[in-house]
Amino acid sequence: LRPRPTPDPRMDAFVLASSIRSQPQEIARLLGSQETQQAAADAAELFAAAGRVDIVGIGTSHNAALTAAYLLRSAGIDATAWSSYDYTLYGEGSAAAGGKPLLLLSHTGGKQFSRRAFGGPEGERTRPPTGVVVVTGEGDGKSKGEWGPELEAAPEGSAIVLRTCEQEVSSMYTVSHLTAMTAVAMIAERITPGCLGGDEALAAPPAACEEAVALEPQVAA
Repeated sequence: LRPRPTPDPRMDAFVLASSIRSQPQEIARLLGSQETQQAAADAAELFAAAGRVDIVGIGTSHNAALTAAYLLRSAGIDATAWSSYDYTLYGEGSAAAGGKPLLLLSHTGGKQFSRRAFGGPEGERTRPPTGVVVVTGEGDGKSKGEWGPELEAAPEGSAIVLRTCEQEVSSMYTVSHLTAMTAVAMIAERITPGCLGGDEALAAPPAACEEAVALEPQVAA
């Protein structure tokens, strides 16, 4: 990656500005992480075997779920995006529904209905999915993230966890959102290689994001 552009000193007081500037490096780090690559391969195997998946999130994570559904459909998976609330009370998370894999998107693990979809302490889910993939930020209840012990306490093989980035100070979650989309793209490419343009296309976002960040002086002007 090229050196970062000179930051506008007027923006130094805003944590969101530093988060935005860090995006190219964070995407590149995630793409190069062997741990993430292995988790993405495990998730791809799960989704490919089932041929379908429910994708759950709330707020900006619901927006991410809508994009994730498109990415996984590109790989040939029957993917449905849900609001965590609707999924838990009325949809595939309800007692009347059958099980299928679940992709849960959550920046911190702090939203009640996303935790319920997983089976967190706010309430038992009414039926377990056949497998869960959690895309979430670093940390747990003791270090900014709010999951607590439930991810580690999940039965072996029942949850695949893709960690995206350090917890952000800004509640805009710009880095978390972008790295979550990167993680799902990694899964899709492992299900059907070339569905999103192959390895070359998957490697392109860091440089493209850096070019966008470099436009800061023009935007400020």
